[in-house]
Amino acid sequence: MEVSKTRADFESAVRELTELIKQYAREFLEIYHRIRDFEFDCHQVSQLILSGGGDNEINSQIWAYLRDFKEDIALFAPFSYFSKCALEIFPLVKPFASVRMTSRHAYDFYCERGRKMRLALEKLKGLGEKFHRDSIDVEQRVFFDPYLRDEMKKYLDCWNAYFAFRPLLTNLRCSWVPVVATFFKHRRIVRSKDFNMALGKLN
Repeated sequence: MEVSKTRADFESAVRELTELIKQYAREFLEIYHRIRDFEFDCHQVSQLILSGGGDNEINSQIWAYLRDFKEDIALFAPFSYFSKCALEIFPLVKPFASVRMTSRHAYDFYCERGRKMRLALEKLKGLGEKFHRDSIDVEQRVFFDPYLRDEMKKYLDCWNAYFAFRPLLTNLRCSWVPVVATFFKHRRIVRSKDFNMALGKLN
């Protein structure tokens, strides 16, 4: 690849990298919130069952919801305490399988959020693949040009955001278990002060 030879080339590469970071940050944060909502729902329904606070009607809707998303819950359980809680209450709610639902309000609410989580998970995998492809070219332009080495220090915000965000997505070109494992391993970066400061300065 031909390296940058002028300051204009460098500025162009920095702008491209900045836009790449911002684009993927926005998409990843949306995915992050969808999965976090699903975890919250898992925790909420498990607490409701364990506390005995639900009547037969509510419990039957919770059972139907857990049944429909059992595979997703099991996929998250090794990495998510809240999902593990939901998995553990299956024996407690299974007796409500025979109770006829006369209402679907709770069931529909949780299932809608569960479907959004599934879409987010699909998007996460594709986002990782796309980020990997897109970042290779930008990284080579910016980081492997001798002319740019002394200039990098002037763009610390850009580099900090890049290196904070990069691990979240570059290793997701794989099956579902590694995708989920990678997400839960790195998602804490989203809450870190350095990550948010770096992205904030890029906006």
